[in-house]
Amino acid sequence: EGVAPRDIAVVYRTRAAGADAQLALLRAGVPFVIRGGSGFFNRGVVQDAIAHLEAAATWDTDAIVRASRCPTRFLGAAFRSALDALAANGGGGPDLVNPDHYDGRQMRGVRCLRSHLGDVARSLDDGPSAALDTVYGLQGLKGQTFAMHGPADKLDERTELLATLQEVAAGFDTTDDFLSVA
Repeated sequence: EGVAPRDIAVVYRTRAAGADAQLALLRAGVPFVIRGGSGFFNRGVVQDAIAHLEAAATWDTDAIVRASRCPTRFLGAAFRSALDALAANGGGGPDLVNPDHYDGRQMRGVRCLRSHLGDVARSLDDGPSAALDTVYGLQGLKGQTFAMHGPADKLDERTELLATLQEVAAGFDTTDDFLSVA
């Protein structure tokens, strides 16, 4: 009390501690600035995982498009291009996964994304940690295994970020509460 916010600093050394600090500040409604790196919730891999929950929960157009960019298997370039075009031309929400908007080459992608988001949607009531577990499983991720191509240090970093996200999510009773903060 009596200290200006600009005169307060929180210093942390690990990403997990940073995520905890950021979450506490977000929950308290305290504005903050990250210096010397990107905030936990601003990391691409974290936003990608959260996009799957948002897409399944709200059918938000941006979340659906972002979720389609993640390493979702079997979508295909033709489907992603058609999805981008539909979104750019005013299509949105559930309309983006309506098979009537796609041709034969793109049907596999739309069926896969619809199924993927349906599986995630069914897990939302089990809480955000369970929903993320569903996302990770559908993405070829499980626990500490990350099935993506890239340098080993980047894979380890992604794995660590996703494990931390799941730990953070476990602190929420509902997916809606988690999404309101994340």
